[in-house]
Amino acid sequence: MCEYKYLSNIYDKSMNISGIDYDKWFKKISSLMGDEKKNIKNILELGCGTGNLTKKFLSDGYEVVGIDKSFEMLEIAKQKTSEYGDKIILIQQDVCDIDFDIYEIDMILSANDLINYITNEYDLQNLFDFCYEHLRKDGLFIFDISSEYKISNILSNNTFFEEDDEYCMVWQNVYDKEDGIIDMYIDIFRENEQGLYERFQEEHQQRAYAEKEIDNILKKSGFKNIKKEYFVNKDSEEVYKNQYERIFYSVSK
Repeated sequence: MCEYKYLSNIYDKSMNISGIDYDKWFKKISSLMGDEKKNIKNILELGCGTGNLTKKFLSDGYEVVGIDKSFEMLEIAKQKTSEYGDKIILIQQDVCDIDFDIYEIDMILSANDLINYITNEYDLQNLFDFCYEHLRKDGLFIFDISSEYKISNILSNNTFFEEDDEYCMVWQNVYDKEDGIIDMYIDIFRENEQGLYERFQEEHQQRAYAEKEIDNILKKSGFKNIKKEYFVNKDSEEVYKNQYERIFYSVSK
């Protein structure tokens, strides 16, 4: 399954078109750090992507190790964070087969749907176990997920179109309600030097996890103090009948 090989080239622009505000995201994560924030010096970021949040934490004085499966995404992250020298380490790894020997980590972070990409519950349990084992006592694990409502109702069996002066993208979804799996078929069209459009294709797969599923896996790993905050669309200020799009989790060891 090809993920973030071609999409990496337009990822940041696509996020900007989609209205993703990384300053707001950074503030949300910072608030979730709570009173423990003053004790956090180092962060392990799982699924760091092109380094948008990575750079914000580096500029705020933290040391960061960023892990991502996509070589192409990491190359962009490397360019963005080159000024921070030995404060940043970038590693290409699949978090479902992670090999990391550093323990007593202050905080582990996973933002923007990485958890949804782990569609096998056994793999997710292993990842949460890894996080628990590698954190120091009272260390934080902060992550977010696209909600079950978002995947089953907003993304669902829908098609989305995005256009820019450099590319156009068609994103078609197929959602299986029974197993909660959504398959995403992405076609990217970009103009080459000859004025012809080239087509690039990727397939992505995510799982819609119910809150209780995530809560149970966290508890099984040993996490405590499970705190959640909910994000709704920009036109609404309150959670209405569980129609929130994203859930932010903050848990501690």
